[in-house]
Amino acid sequence: MKNNYKSEEQNEIKNFIIILVIVLVFIGVIYGFSMLFIEKDNSIYGISYQTGEVNPDMVIAGTMFNRPIDEYYILAYNNKGVEAPYYSQLAKNYISKQTDATQMYYLELNSYLNKDIYSTTESNPKAKNLEELQIKDFTLIHIKKGKIVNYIEDYNTILKMLEITNPIEAE
Repeated sequence: MKNNYKSEEQNEIKNFIIILVIVLVFIGVIYGFSMLFIEKDNSIYGISYQTGEVNPDMVIAGTMFNRPIDEYYILAYNNKGVEAPYYSQLAKNYISKQTDATQMYYLELNSYLNKDIYSTTESNPKAKNLEELQIKDFTLIHIKKGKIVNYIEDYNTILKMLEITNPIEAE
């Protein structure tokens, strides 16, 4: 003869399992509902995402003195300015014409990350470290072993330093 009597623990386990199954079914229904009816394209909500790019030739103020090589140039300019394409072409010409060119990094002065060193009124060509550095506009900084060797703001002097005779010449 079968024992139809169940202990109190058995009833509680049975109730627990029933509640667990109901909760899991409820979660599954909510998840399924959300997958069916919620848009995956966030642009309808005014949210858009951009994938970032890392440019190894770009530096920010905080990293300009600790590059992995001993000697390099930093070409600093406002990349939103009218002359920006011209300055960029100048740098490309320098790199393409030289067989053993010193590495050149770019510093975008109008970047939020460089706001502490960008000044629209005056520069500090005698700066020796980041705390003293103030860059006004188009500037070439020559760095050796983490120290500023040359700080050049004059366009013609920069051309001479980089040994560029025709800066607008196509590559």
